[in-house]
Amino acid sequence: MRLITRNLVTLVFIVLAYFAYSSWVNWLTDNQGNSNLVQILSPFKLIILGMLFAMIIPTFKSIFMSTIIGMRQYKKTKSDFLLYNYDKLHTILENMKINILKNNMSGIKKDLLLYEKSPVKPEFVNTLVRDLRKTALIEGDFTRYKEVIDKVLGALTEIYQKERQVILTANKKEAFFDFKRGYEMASQGSKYNVDYYQTLYNNVKNRVALGWKIFSLSMFRFYFYLLGYGLGITTILAIVVFPILNTYSNVNLEKWGAIIFVICCVTIALIVHLIKTLQNKNLNNKNYLIIPALVYYSLIALIVLNICLTISIMPSITDPVPNVGESILAVGPLPYLLSLAYLVLSTALLLYVIATLMDSFKADGLSLELIIEGLVVPFALWLGVTIAKFTTNSLSNHHQISAQLNNTITGYITIILFIYWIINWITGSFMSVVVKKQKK
Repeated sequence: MRLITRNLVTLVFIVLAYFAYSSWVNWLTDNQGNSNLVQILSPFKLIILGMLFAMIIPTFKSIFMSTIIGMRQYKKTKSDFLLYNYDKLHTILENMKINILKNNMSGIKKDLLLYEKSPVKPEFVNTLVRDLRKTALIEGDFTRYKEVIDKVLGALTEIYQKERQVILTANKKEAFFDFKRGYEMASQGSKYNVDYYQTLYNNVKNRVALGWKIFSLSMFRFYFYLLGYGLGITTILAIVVFPILNTYSNVNLEKWGAIIFVICCVTIALIVHLIKTLQNKNLNNKNYLIIPALVYYSLIALIVLNICLTISIMPSITDPVPNVGESILAVGPLPYLLSLAYLVLSTALLLYVIATLMDSFKADGLSLELIIEGLVVPFALWLGVTIAKFTTNSLSNHHQISAQLNNTITGYITIILFIYWIINWITGSFMSVVVKKQKK
């Protein structure tokens, strides 16, 4: 998720950089004509455009395609799964169970090697295999997995039986049957993966740590709810309600329409996510989910607040192009693009905090390095730039500073955020190495 956030920031910033650079070159052309400087700068637009297209595909894949590719792959090979791959995988897991109960290191190593050659690898089985590999490396005790191996076997059998029943009866009684089975096989946020950790840490006294791990896994489903329920329902409501508001009310939809849309979209997604999480019957005690739920939902609420407040003070994109001799920061498209860049880069800081929590608790928890790099620094930076941005905007509204100075400060803030994300990209791989070494 941290890598996805970086890719998303890079993609959006390149888009905005292209339009901002084009606006600047056009302004220079209007003021200086086809000068030597304009001729030198103009070709760089193509370079930025090339960078944009180079980033689109990997970013799209990292955000949407990892789970979807796994779901499509499962659907494509489902007949093979039912015919013989289920039997092969079930046999491997049964042998794993025997060797786990005997704490047989050499037997488990052979099972892990056989699993590597398996044509089907459900995500909840991958989770077990990763833990077994870690335990084998440190020559630990395998018997702690004797309960979860039964859960994994039961999950695999349950999916097989559901698929088999549909084949035999040709009747899909469950809504979105294929989507749900594919998601259960391919996603880290599937109920079977959550059940795995619930069972593995069932006897742990620190229930708060377990709550963080389980809720962090459930957060991997949030963007599906955001796209499916939130965006879908809100779009339908907007089509029906917005024309009515435009006709029979004084609501300025040009200014408030996007804000209303964002609030409704995220609120619906949060409600659905909370309901679906609490509906998990295998969670024997949901009280330890309260703290992580409050933290995650509060961060999402801050993201919505940041988006809505920034949209409310953004200059209009329809402002006239600055006249000859007038500053490009006074009016025109550049102030709008700077505010849009600020919106993306500042929102990404909070997304990065959420991504750090999700990635950390999905694995082995937070380290001191991650707390500083992934939580404290981005949140403190967001708080600082937010105070600076809205203070200068308030001064501009009260005519204590000019609009041009306000836009200039926004530009400096955007540059600071841009520098932070460059440093984040550079140090990202280094941080991963440090954290991995500490966990070992």
